Amino acid sequence: MSDQLRDRDGVCAVAGCDSSSRVGDVVFVHGLGGGSHSTWMARSDPDRFWPAWIAADFPHAGVWTLGYQADVSAWTNESMPIADRGTAILEALTNEGIGERPVIFITHSMGGILVKQILRHATSFGVERWESIARRTCGIAFVATPHAGADLAGFAELARLVLRTNEQVAELRAHHPRLRELHAWFLKFQADKKLVCRTFCETREVRPGVLGLTFPRGFMVVDQTSAEPHVPGRSPVG
Repeated sequence: MSDQLRDRDGVCAVAGCDSSSRVGDVVFVHGLGGGSHSTWMARSDPDRFWPAWIAADFPHAGVWTLGYQADVSAWTNESMPIADRGTAILEALTNEGIGERPVIFITHSMGGILVKQILRHATSFGVERWESIARRTCGIAFVATPHAGADLAGFAELARLVLRTNEQVAELRAHHPRLRELHAWFLKFQADKKLVCRTFCETREVRPGVLGLTFPRGFMVVDQTSAEPHVPGRSPVG
């Protein structure tokens, strides 16, 4: 794989990002255990890198990926809580001029929660350059985002002897109060802005292995119930 397509932290330009005449920006935000490029690429094949397809189909848009530490296990990398991470990412986005034009976020898993947190910070902290991102956001695609929490957090706790759960995973526990409160805010934000949302959920169980251990029963990480955003007129697509 070329160095250009390797996972890295920060805001990464894919195509069209240097054009001052671009009509908008599309930002891909990965989730738990993912990466800035690997999440959006099938079998490490650069010809199957989804953001590049978007760039080819919409040459007048700037296409970006966002990378951040999202490890399930704190043994490999310590992590910031979601709320703290939101402010750091807002600053990184505005440094690249994102928010000066219409913005669409395409998110996977925890990336969807992170984008909701980013938008909330942008509207509430009184920082003008951050507010522009909230004003200019016109659409979000949620791919397997656990709006109501996820079974993965419970699974990680069961495996705590071999997998030390970090703060990010703990916050994904099904029906975590912080997730409920954040999503209640988002629903009002979405209604006020008439934000376009698309939602997708998982339909196949995952059979995980941790340190070589195989579990006999699979589980659905983000099923239709957890992925349901309760946005009027929208329903999760399997």
